[in-house]
Amino acid sequence: MDELLSNPRALIALACLGGLFLGVNLTLLSAFRRSKYLEEQAKIWGNAIGGGAAVRKQRQQDLDELHRRVQELKSEPPKKEE
Repeated sequence: MDELLSNPRALIALACLGGLFLGVNLTLLSAFRRSKYLEEQAKIWGNAIGGGAAVRKQRQQDLDELHRRVQELKSEPPKKEE
């Protein structure tokens, strides 16, 4: 057990699993009890776990657009000045 706790990767994995477990349980509790505090906490944890997907998707679209434009510029012949 000491080896597990001294490994930084294992600690990060345990923290992620703990956060996932906490988020799922808060979501279920808020659904069953309709507690305002639990609903707010579940929303915060839900956004922390899955909220970055929209940001990652937007960044990927921006990078794809940039790549497309760079390829267009590379394929165009240079303009000659008169």
